[in-house]
Amino acid sequence: MKAVCTKIKDLQFYPELDKIGAWYGDAERRIWQAIHVERQPVKTVKRDEVKENMTGRQFNSIRIDLEGKKQGLIEGLKRREEDLQCSIERYLEKIEAETKKFGIPAKSRIAHFKAHQFKRRVNTLTHRILEVHAELDAVAPSICFGSRELFYQQFNWQVHGFASFAAWQAAWKEARSHHFYLVGTGKGKGGVSEVGGNQSCTLTLKNYDHANQVLEGTLRLRLPKCQETEATKYLNFEVSFSYNAQHLYNALLTEQPITYQWIKKGNRWHVHALVEEWKVPIISSRKHGGLGVDVNPLHLALGCISHDGNFLWVEDLAYNFKGLKKEARKALMGLMIKDIVLRAHRLKLPVIVEQLDFKAKKRELKSAGYNRMLSSFAYHQFHGMIRSTAATLGVEVIAINPRNTTTIGIVKFEGYGISKDQGAAIAIARRGLGFSERVRGRLVTALPLPAPKQLGRDKSRHVLASWSRLRWGLKFTRKGWQLSGTSRKVKALRDKPVGCRVRKQGRDAGSLSLKVPLTIGSLDQPSGDQVNLASDGLSCPSSDGLRCPYQVGNAVRPARSS
Repeated sequence: MKAVCTKIKDLQFYPELDKIGAWYGDAERRIWQAIHVERQPVKTVKRDEVKENMTGRQFNSIRIDLEGKKQGLIEGLKRREEDLQCSIERYLEKIEAETKKFGIPAKSRIAHFKAHQFKRRVNTLTHRILEVHAELDAVAPSICFGSRELFYQQFNWQVHGFASFAAWQAAWKEARSHHFYLVGTGKGKGGVSEVGGNQSCTLTLKNYDHANQVLEGTLRLRLPKCQETEATKYLNFEVSFSYNAQHLYNALLTEQPITYQWIKKGNRWHVHALVEEWKVPIISSRKHGGLGVDVNPLHLALGCISHDGNFLWVEDLAYNFKGLKKEARKALMGLMIKDIVLRAHRLKLPVIVEQLDFKAKKRELKSAGYNRMLSSFAYHQFHGMIRSTAATLGVEVIAINPRNTTTIGIVKFEGYGISKDQGAAIAIARRGLGFSERVRGRLVTALPLPAPKQLGRDKSRHVLASWSRLRWGLKFTRKGWQLSGTSRKVKALRDKPVGCRVRKQGRDAGSLSLKVPLTIGSLDQPSGDQVNLASDGLSCPSSDGLRCPYQVGNAVRPARSS
C-alpha cells in the first residue's frame, strides 16, 4: 500500500470535521463494547447501528479498524511474552554463573548477593508473564482509546504542563476523536469498484500535472446520519496531492478501491489516501553486478561488485539517531535509503540486503547500549522503506540469508584494506548474485577449531558449516584473525603502492599493465572524482582512501610481485 497525503486548507470546515471525529470516536467505543466485549453478533450490532446512526459503509469501516487494533494488541502481547521469557533465561544463566563462585572465598559474598538479586528479578518477570497470559486469555484485550499515557496524566496534571484539570479533559477528548477511517470498497456485483474510493469519501479528479506530479481534485465526505440535514449531506473540499501523486492518479484511472484516513495533527486536518502501489518496470539487472548493504547500529556499509563477483568499491553512510524523535529518525532513514537506491538506479544494479529478525537479535543482546542503538535505528521500518523506494524507481531488492557474512567479510576481504562491515557488504552482494564462498585450508588451520578432525572442508555438509566453525575460531575478535598473518599483509599493502593489471575479455583479449598508486585505507569522505579503468566497464569513485582494486567486465586485480 502507498499513502498519498494532503492537508485540508479551508479552515471553515474544521468545526464540522471536529464533530465528525468526535462522533466516530463515540461510535468506535460503542461498537468495540458490543462486539468484542459483550460478544454480540456482528449482524445484530450492524442492524441496530445502521437503523439510527450510520450507513453500512461507515459501520464496516469502523469494524475493520477495530479488528486491526485488536490484532495489533494481541501481537504486541505475544512479543512481550517472548521478550520476558528471553530475559528470564538470561537471568537464569547469570544465576548459574554466580552459583559457581560460591566455593571461592574471595568472591563468595558478592556472588551470593548478585544471585539473590537475580532471583528477585526472575520472580518479578515471572509475575509479568502471568499478567500477559491473563490478558491473552481474556474475552478481549484491554484497550485505552486516547492512550494510557495521557489517561494517567490526569492524576498529576500540574507536572505534565496542563493549566487545569479542564485543560487535561480537553486534551483527552481531542485524543479520542482525532482520526477516523473510511475503507475503500472493492468490486461489487457489476465487477467494478466505486469510482474515487467509496461512498463515504470520494475523490473527483480535476487536473493532473505530469511534469510536477501534482494531482488536483474535489474530495467529497459524507456526514453521519445523525448530522445530516435536508440541505447538507456532504462536505466538499478542494485538495491537491503532490507527494506520490502518481500512485493515486493510477488508482483513479484503473478504478481501484481507495481507503481514506483522516487525522488531526496539531490544529490541522490531514487526509491520507491509501492505494495499491503503482508497479514500475524493473530496470536493474544482475548482469551489471550488485550493491550490497550491511546494516549496523552506527552506519550502513555499502559494497558494490561486478557481474562476475569482483570487488568494485565500498563506502560507509554514518548516522546518529540518538536523541531524535520518531519522525526525525524516519526522515533521516528515508534520506539514506533514497541515496542508496538512487546509486543503484544510476548504475542499474539490484540492491541486496540481509533478511534479519532484529526483534530476536535485540532480545538476545546483553548490552543495554547496543540495545538502544538497535531500537533507535527502527530496523522494522528499514526493509519496508527500502522496498517501497526501490519499487518506485524500478530497482530490484534481493533479500539473502545473513549467516556468517561478517565472518566472510573479516576473513576474505579485510586484506583489501576495508573494514569488516564493508567486507560483509561485499559478501552480501556476492551471495545475492549466487556466488559461493569457500574456506581455504590455510585459513582453517591457522585458527583453533572445536576438534582436529573438523579441519578443512567437509563436503557432506553445506559450505556455511565450515564458515561457522571458522567463526568459532575467530570469536569475532581481531586477536584470532591476527594468527593468520593477514594484519602484516594489510600493513605491507598500506606502506607501498599496489601494481594493477587490466585484463581485457573477448576475442581480442590482451593484457595491459598499469601501475596505479592505490592507498588502501578508510573511506570516510569519498570525493566526487571518477577513475574510469575501462571504457566499456563501470566507473569507480576514487578518494583519498582506496575503493577499487577490481573492475566490472575488465577485471583489475592486484598484480603479483615479480
